Amino acid sequence: HTRLQGDWSSDVCSSDLTSSTNMTELLDSICDQMVTLVGIAHMLGFDLRSALEVVNASNWSKFENGKPVYDENGKVKKGKDYHPPRLEAFV
Repeated sequence: HTRLQGDWSSDVCSSDLTSSTNMTELLDSICDQMVTLVGIAHMLGFDLRSALEVVNASNWSKFENGKPVYDENGKVKKGKDYHPPRLEAFV
């Protein structure tokens, strides 16, 4: 499994949590949450697909030279070219 950044990564990637059964349950839970979120966005009339593209582009703008820059806590910080997502058009 890919090692995650941040203080919680050792807990998330521990052998107890990453057993095949737990990972299957985790994936099921993540998928259920995504279905719920997509349904809520649809009911509210949000253009979720376009909004996700804008948020993804904003997240990638945190990178410098194609690589993430981390703060002292291991969290990806905003790079010099960062731009916040503008989502007003998708509401």
